[in-house]
Amino acid sequence: KLLVVADDLASSSALSTSLANRGYAVDVAAAANEAIEKIRKDHYDLVLLDPALPDDSGADLLALLRGTSSRAELPVILVTDAEEGRAAEQVQNRGANDFITKPVAFPVAAARIETHLSLAHAERQARYRDALTGLDNRACLMERLEAALARDGHVTELLVVNLDGFKLLNTSFGQRAGDQLLAFAADRLRTEIPRAHVARIG
Repeated sequence: KLLVVADDLASSSALSTSLANRGYAVDVAAAANEAIEKIRKDHYDLVLLDPALPDDSGADLLALLRGTSSRAELPVILVTDAEEGRAAEQVQNRGANDFITKPVAFPVAAARIETHLSLAHAERQARYRDALTGLDNRACLMERLEAALARDGHVTELLVVNLDGFKLLNTSFGQRAGDQLLAFAADRLRTEIPRAHVARIG
């Protein structure tokens, strides 16, 4: 899901239509305060931002986004009419991920969006996935629990599973055997309780 933030409705409409035709869900905001409201209410995978919003609010919006989300958590691509050197400087100074110059060449824009979505996904995977089992890790579980507990009236059940004799297995047969058992247990839990969120906290 993408958010296009630009006060030039004609160009933002053309860009959002092209992106929607490519299969993206696209929202449009014409001002920084409107974008902030949308981001508070919904999740976006990437923001396309015209830094030339009135009263330098584009720069303020980007600073606000970077105060709450890293480049991996919410990639931001500037859509700018600055020359390439100046645009690259804006990216560096303001904490954006990349830039696209106007008039927007859609194939270039699509390629850069895909690149940054893939990079952000890979970084999130590295941050929130347990490499051995492929399950979510402790950091991911804690974030999900906090979000679940924050929802009013939401019932959350937590089941903690331990493997009896695991330490003995490791010392008797080696770490590789222990790793194989953990991977097997993870697969079994995913299969037996497919609707549950399964994470490795150890």
